[in-house]
Amino acid sequence: MITETNMLRTFGFISVLMLGISLGCKELTTTGYRYFDFHHAQTNQDGALFVRFKVRAKSDAHIVLSSSPLPLNPLYEIVIGAAGNAYTDLRRGMTKKSVAAVKTPDVLSSSEYRGFWISFKNGEIEVGREYESMPFLHWKDKDPIHIHYFSFATWTDVIGKWLHSCEGDGEMQGDQPLSPLEYFNAEHKLQNDLMKGYSSQIRPLSNHNESLTVEMGLVVFYMDLRENESVFNVNGFLQIHWKDKRLAWNESHYEGLNILHIPSELIWKPQISLANSIDHTMNYMNAATHVTIMPGGVVLMIVPASFHALCEIDLRNYPWDTQKCSLIFYSYFNGGDRIDINLLYDTNPEYSLTTYKLIKNNQWHAVIDKAERVLTPDEMNYKEYPEIYFTFELKRKSPLFISTLFLPAIVTMIVCLLSLWMPPNCPEKMYMIISNMVVLFMYLAYLNYILPTNLEHQPTVVSFYGGTLLLVTISLLFTVITIRMTRLPKPTGMPYCLKKVIIGPIGTLLGLNWTGILISPTHKPLETLNGIATSFEHSQSSRHNEISSHQPDLEQFVVDSSSTGANMEWMVFALFIDRILFICYSFLFGILLSICF
Repeated sequence: MITETNMLRTFGFISVLMLGISLGCKELTTTGYRYFDFHHAQTNQDGALFVRFKVRAKSDAHIVLSSSPLPLNPLYEIVIGAAGNAYTDLRRGMTKKSVAAVKTPDVLSSSEYRGFWISFKNGEIEVGREYESMPFLHWKDKDPIHIHYFSFATWTDVIGKWLHSCEGDGEMQGDQPLSPLEYFNAEHKLQNDLMKGYSSQIRPLSNHNESLTVEMGLVVFYMDLRENESVFNVNGFLQIHWKDKRLAWNESHYEGLNILHIPSELIWKPQISLANSIDHTMNYMNAATHVTIMPGGVVLMIVPASFHALCEIDLRNYPWDTQKCSLIFYSYFNGGDRIDINLLYDTNPEYSLTTYKLIKNNQWHAVIDKAERVLTPDEMNYKEYPEIYFTFELKRKSPLFISTLFLPAIVTMIVCLLSLWMPPNCPEKMYMIISNMVVLFMYLAYLNYILPTNLEHQPTVVSFYGGTLLLVTISLLFTVITIRMTRLPKPTGMPYCLKKVIIGPIGTLLGLNWTGILISPTHKPLETLNGIATSFEHSQSSRHNEISSHQPDLEQFVVDSSSTGANMEWMVFALFIDRILFICYSFLFGILLSICF
């Protein structure tokens, strides 16, 4: 006789089957290409590993068979409904090429659960549909992997709902399923009890005027700084704690169960954002992850993410610079009167920021990192809201720049100073200066290429190369003047006042006290001419014509000798200018080096 209770139970079971849900099975929601939960794979009587499951997804249902509870190669990965629900793919290892594939159009559905089974024995992998004994995909591995675990995932933009690990394989094995009033285990019962009447849209406080305390910390795995974009990148995960009294339970009522893992999408979560993010549409709290709940209602949520924050770059001391960047987290729309954000370890703030697993960066070294809580005034609401600052000081690793920037700067400086010791009328002097200018132009172009163009302050190394280029240009200008001064004939020598300066103590100090050079060489030719004239006076009138014929050559000799002496005096003056420039340049280069390096 069919009782009313049996009718209700039968009606409930039929309703469950219509929805494609078996309450005797474990339920799982996946979003994104991540394998989180691994489950032990069971073998049947003939030693074959058998996995039955149902999935509801629009495409790309991923199943991993592995020897360890981690998504590490070697493993098998099966993708049902790959390429937009067009075919099924089998891979030996993640991100590896396909070893077997078959067309399976519309094999998955976004509106209903579809059942499948996977069999593995002696290297043979078979994939089939529920209630079908023949597989639609088969492949044999010559070097089979020992399989002990399986896990589920979906592609990046796909949400998947899974049913698996049913008691006795549930109705997916053809056995009688669990009734709606029974549970798979204590964990299943606890989750079902906690979710009854639970709303993920309401803060877990009985008094809406109270503020909920949320504690957070940060574990950093990798950090980098993109100077050209002023973007600070951090890979890691947030640790977020809060208390939800609606999720508390008595351990004795659930077989001593003292911890529960459930998908984060099922419960209320604090909406915490990155204030200085480059993309404010990014919502880290909606990431597909699980939360850990303690019997007292304490919730721990681990949020893996890549944070991209704006950072003000100061390259004045490049390439020996240190940059200070922060990740600023807050809950602006809730405010401090609704959500009070604190550090995870308020008494020891340094423990709230963990970098012990930090992967070394080839360009930057984190010299200081700290965590602090700051109250920021809200000018619109005339209130204060808390912000959590995770601050890093990054020091550039610069051994390479000693060879690429510092040594070339020293060489160009030395070449410029050496050119001032070359003879004033030497053409190689100009070639050396022009070559130095070309090198400086190339380095300025190189710095313009590698450095950001929107800097508020100019790097000192750019100032050094620019200043050196200016000094070399001035040296080239004086070189052109001195060469012209020493090459063209001069009718007169230096003014007496300049001669006095060069012959005096200044000339001695500069090594130019060459008095003999400054004595006009016209004295000797004039004495020679006087001797010739005296001899002519004692000559006979018969040689008068010969003397007359030599008179133009003698006059030209006097002019040339006088011009040569004047040029020599101006050459000494050119040397005087080079010595003065050498002293000034040495002083200026010393200042540039002390400031820029």
